[in-house]
Amino acid sequence: MEGFGEAHGAITVLNALATGVGAAIGVDLSVKAFIKKSNETSLITKVNNQLIKIDDSLVQGIIKFFREKYGLRDKLNIEIISEIPPSKGLKSSSAVANSLIIALFDYLGIGYSEEEVLKINVEVSRKTGVSITGALDDASASLLGGLIITNNNDDIIIKRIEIGKYRVLIMYPDYSIETRRLIDINFKPIKPLIEELQVRLLAGEWIKTSIFNGIIYSSYLGISPEPIYKALSNNVLTAGLSGTGPAFYTITEPNNEVNPWKMYRDNHFIETYTR
Repeated sequence: MEGFGEAHGAITVLNALATGVGAAIGVDLSVKAFIKKSNETSLITKVNNQLIKIDDSLVQGIIKFFREKYGLRDKLNIEIISEIPPSKGLKSSSAVANSLIIALFDYLGIGYSEEEVLKINVEVSRKTGVSITGALDDASASLLGGLIITNNNDDIIIKRIEIGKYRVLIMYPDYSIETRRLIDINFKPIKPLIEELQVRLLAGEWIKTSIFNGIIYSSYLGISPEPIYKALSNNVLTAGLSGTGPAFYTITEPNNEVNPWKMYRDNHFIETYTR
């Protein structure tokens, strides 16, 4: 018996931490989950062909959910193959969860809907503390693609917008930021600013929203917003902070190969596209 599932990464347009309303855009960085029946349960995770160790609480939470609700009894060999560096704000956890959930449905031979996958993802993400808000915006963008706007307080997708194909350049440092470190941060001081951005976003201004969101959150979290300003001075469509960082991104037309961050030589870069 075997199972397979695939999902993708995403980048932030509006961070939901201050208000519960968030938005993200799917990008073409894949996560694939492979499941086989085994004599003992094991987890192997590879990011760009390198073996890494991850906090497996989300994976264990999903397995537990399937054992309790769908009667999963087998011991499993689980292999996660990812193109997304973890804990950089690029929705790796949402993508791992989506791909694993789909793989488990496939393994059990159970039909499923996109809504069911997202519901399980959000529920387990909250229970395990992987996400503070449940991250419906991230999970939806990972699974469905396009620009997704959600109310994470009520677990509602407000709007899905197909934005077409754009080039995305992502920059991230070696260090990571784990979501659990943000639990005690009070985001109320920036709530009025983010509420103004919600109005702009719902009016269709996702390009401006991503810029201001990035500047506000990076400044508030003590991350220099300089990469956003550098990018905007180099003919990009938009630039922002993904999640709570440390990854930044630019969006340009597909044939625009500008790299406004050549001076950041100690960072890593990923070139991909919206999906």
